[in-house]
Amino acid sequence: MTDGRVTRGRRTREAIVEATIALLREDGAAAVTHRAVAARAGTSLAATTYHFATLDDLLVVAFELLTDRMVEEVERLAELVLSGRMDLVEAAITFVEEVDADEDFVADGMIELAYGAIRNERLRKPTQRLVDHMGEPFAELIGGESARVLIRALNGMLLHHRAAGPDASTGELRSDVAVLFEHFGLTTAVRHRLEEES
Repeated sequence: MTDGRVTRGRRTREAIVEATIALLREDGAAAVTHRAVAARAGTSLAATTYHFATLDDLLVVAFELLTDRMVEEVERLAELVLSGRMDLVEAAITFVEEVDADEDFVADGMIELAYGAIRNERLRKPTQRLVDHMGEPFAELIGGESARVLIRALNGMLLHHRAAGPDASTGELRSDVAVLFEHFGLTTAVRHRLEEES
């Protein structure tokens, strides 16, 4: 009996976190309330507040899960780039465009996390963790600090692209990303890596 209760509790908690991510994706952090999350998760308000007493608790867990997903996606794309199966700029554009996929919440997730961290000190640690981990695949190519600065610059670029609205030119973003990667020496470093391995 206890195992069943634990399993149900875990499922409810997971549903609450996924509902929070869905609300973040659709309407941003301002849309996340206990009541809205409970309605979206199909659970009671009491269950939502039982699992997450404060919205801060809920946002931290949701953003930590988002961070894990974004890092996994960066690692997947970096592996494709470093094995020569995908162009570096194309990988970055793929990462950005996945924000519109049904279940993914990539570029906008970074933006929401960064905005949240401005006002919420508890979100600063997941924000820094995201930047650090997203830069890791490229740290050995251009150095750890350069990789982190590159990721911060890319995040700013994505923010401006998303702020331009749904009609924003992917061609302009592609051009900007190419210049950014070239400026940081990442394009050359990837090319040298591929030449060494061939």
